Amino acid sequence: MIAKLYGAAIQGAFEKKIDWVADTVTVYLTTASYVPDQDTHITKADITNIIGSGVAPTGKALTYTAGTNTVKMDCDDILFAAVTGAVRRAVFCAGSGTTAQLICYWDFEADTTLSAQDLTLVIPVTGVVTVNTA
Repeated sequence: MIAKLYGAAIQGAFEKKIDWVADTVTVYLTTASYVPDQDTHITKADITNIIGSGVAPTGKALTYTAGTNTVKMDCDDILFAAVTGAVRRAVFCAGSGTTAQLICYWDFEADTTLSAQDLTLVIPVTGVVTVNTA
């Protein structure tokens, strides 16, 4: 799994458009037909080929570790119920509706084809995404 930030997410955080902890964050699954563009994709309206409905993660936290100079965006594992389709990516958005700001995405590098099956995104110890500030 590869985790990447959208370019506008950093700018959005400094402009107070994105607050990982306080905002309603929604995660959407997509097929391989959605190709993320870190430079031009800014809002949910830019996401195509969404599978099912989004899920709001719980247990969101933002931490800074001085020894490693890293900022970690974290949350609990995310359960998607009864997924049908070929899942390739998970996209994290802050806010609601088509104007929700894109934060980051996970690329699973291969399709996982499901038929009305549950899918759990297991959040690694490194979090949803980690930014090195050094």
